[in-house]
Amino acid sequence: ENTKCVKDEKDKDKDKEKDKKDMIANLPPSVQALMSTIPSPEESPNYLVYKKMEAIIEKMQDENTGVPVKTVKSFMTKIPSVFTGSDLVAWLNRHLNLEESWESQHIGGLLASHGYLFPIDDHCLSVKNDNTYYRL
Repeated sequence: ENTKCVKDEKDKDKDKEKDKKDMIANLPPSVQALMSTIPSPEESPNYLVYKKMEAIIEKMQDENTGVPVKTVKSFMTKIPSVFTGSDLVAWLNRHLNLEESWESQHIGGLLASHGYLFPIDDHCLSVKNDNTYYRL
């Protein structure tokens, strides 16, 4: 099934590339010249890093096997769709086969610093292995 997903992704990428070429062909020559100088996302040095981070985020969002998301009651309000840092660290350890919790905290911090997840009460973009709440 994994090879089918990879093939589907490659087909989607090819279709996007064809659509992009068709759109560029309809532009004036001066604009086409400018467009040819813009590198594709695949040429970005961080492209593979972002693809891997997005794959982790997609797995985290899975309703059955992802990070357990809940609504918590605060003093007078409810905070919807959050998970704790300890839930995140445990999930990353389990699903990425990590041995140390600091590795999960580091990966969580990278995801936060790149804008994939956010702490609810804190402005510090680090992930703590405690009951701090985060949201995707």
